[in-house]
Amino acid sequence: TDSKVHNFICSTLQEFKPQPKRYDVVWLQWVLLHVTDDDFVAFLQKCLPSLKPRGVICIKDNVVLDGPWEVDRTINSIIRSERHYKTLFKRAGLFVKFEMMQTEWPS
Repeated sequence: TDSKVHNFICSTLQEFKPQPKRYDVVWLQWVLLHVTDDDFVAFLQKCLPSLKPRGVICIKDNVVLDGPWEVDRTINSIIRSERHYKTLFKRAGLFVKFEMMQTEWPS
């Protein structure tokens, strides 16, 4: 492991209690598509004070490329559009600093 990494935290969104100004990175992967828009915004707002001055929140999630959103009932998720995500980030008091599309997929 990297000597700069002190803790990896595995927690539910409801139980996660971030410490103020503690984290350089909060990584969220394939989890926010399982919550409502209001819970999405509330969780990001809960994370915001936990970031160090140059800290970032990284989100890796599925994005609808054509249309407003999709529901995937097989995994009980909402796949949002890029525009929808950015609206939620703005509601949470955040902005997009960097974004990229995954171009290569596992076979």
